[in-house]
Amino acid sequence: MIGSALHQAAMLASGWTLFGLGVVGAPLPLHPGIPLMALGGIMLAGRSRSFRRLVARARRRVPGYSQALTSRSRRWPRAIRYLVIRTDPRRVLTAS
Repeated sequence: MIGSALHQAAMLASGWTLFGLGVVGAPLPLHPGIPLMALGGIMLAGRSRSFRRLVARARRRVPGYSQALTSRSRRWPRAIRYLVIRTDPRRVLTAS
């Protein structure tokens, strides 16, 4: 029981850390932040409702990009598809 809660907390902390480092590193040359954001997002997609709402809200603001992302994700690796599906604005309820 305690091990499970500790594991959950560790996964959330590392997911948010990787995602934050990715945001900071995205404008750097060679874009090291994009893989870090994706890895952090994959870790958070199944564990953090606030992360799913945040991404769904961002995707809702740019519907054309969101639809293209959803349609292209069919050819991507399973982990990335999972992230795209879990943050689909049509599936995630966002509280304004």
